[in-house]
Amino acid sequence: MVAATHTHTGPDYDRDLKAHLAGTPTPGERGAYIGRLIDAIAQAAIDADAKAAPLRLQAGIGTQASEISFNRRFVMKDGLIKTWANFKDPNVVRAAGPIDPAVNVLLLRDGAGKAVASLTNFALHLDTLSGTKYSADYPCDLEESLRSDFGKEFVSIFGNGCCGDINHVDPRSDQRNKTDFIGQALAASVKAAIPLLADVASPSLAVRRAVVDAPLQVFSKDEVEWAKGIIEQDRAGKKIPFLDEVKAYKIMAVEALDSFKNTTVPQVAKKLSTLTFKFDDPLTLPLEVHVIRLGADTAIVTLPGEVFVDLGLAIKKASPFKNTFVVELANVDDVIYIPTKEQFAGGGYEVTNSTLKPGGGELLVEAAVRLLRELKP
Repeated sequence: MVAATHTHTGPDYDRDLKAHLAGTPTPGERGAYIGRLIDAIAQAAIDADAKAAPLRLQAGIGTQASEISFNRRFVMKDGLIKTWANFKDPNVVRAAGPIDPAVNVLLLRDGAGKAVASLTNFALHLDTLSGTKYSADYPCDLEESLRSDFGKEFVSIFGNGCCGDINHVDPRSDQRNKTDFIGQALAASVKAAIPLLADVASPSLAVRRAVVDAPLQVFSKDEVEWAKGIIEQDRAGKKIPFLDEVKAYKIMAVEALDSFKNTTVPQVAKKLSTLTFKFDDPLTLPLEVHVIRLGADTAIVTLPGEVFVDLGLAIKKASPFKNTFVVELANVDDVIYIPTKEQFAGGGYEVTNSTLKPGGGELLVEAAVRLLRELKP
């Protein structure tokens, strides 16, 4: 599987990547970057394969004690949900959902017992920075802290937990948590968990995947024309209400998927995957769910998009594996946000920016739990 972390300070390469895959690369440096990006990812896989060696796996679950993650959606007095509110707002009633304080840790040791790499899985958006310089955000600070203990060659891999509705901004404070504070706090939790890790019982690698045909939202011709008008105004520099802008671009993203069948892009997709779009009514998007079993008590689940925390918690609760890592943003992000059915009803930014119909997230949970049960020894 291929999984991203997240950053709000990196290159906006989505359009250029699609152009590259369609055989019409963007000229100049923007297009050249895409080629280098693809080559670097491929080379990393080649290098990893060349360095493959027997390692001892240890896994366990720590707890993030210091507060670095907060549910960013809030129930208001009118019954609707607002994203990025603050408890100073007299109209705020309560947070609309939980967080996931679990820090899942997989530690890899060599034959001499030296720790050489880790996978950390935690549910928190990576959007602490802004500006024009690229940043790896808090996973970089996490790795630097772990390397201070285990050596400069130590490899720290970070997998985003289900954090579609989880942010780093404390709604009871005017201060925003910074990258270094978050990364170092998370590293402290990882280090505290390491003495409690246990060897992965009965190591036995197995992988299963399922494809969920998730129904996409459907929009009328009038809604599409409205969206086009909003985008034209936005590009002309006119100030647009934020949620109108979000909705307009979401509608056009769905329309782009709907027109996929009338372009040459499916030929590219056929080269990349065995997945096929179903262009009947309603349009569905094939979403991959992966489960990787590492042993009798440890498994990794990967999901597409930015998944609400309740869906990740549901998978962990139903999983027959003691240590269940749930990693979002894997394999496709066309769904953007994946709320729960309940959260769809309240509205808010994430719901406005989701391309799925309500219930798509629950379909992913069902598929993940089924695969976990199939793989349980």
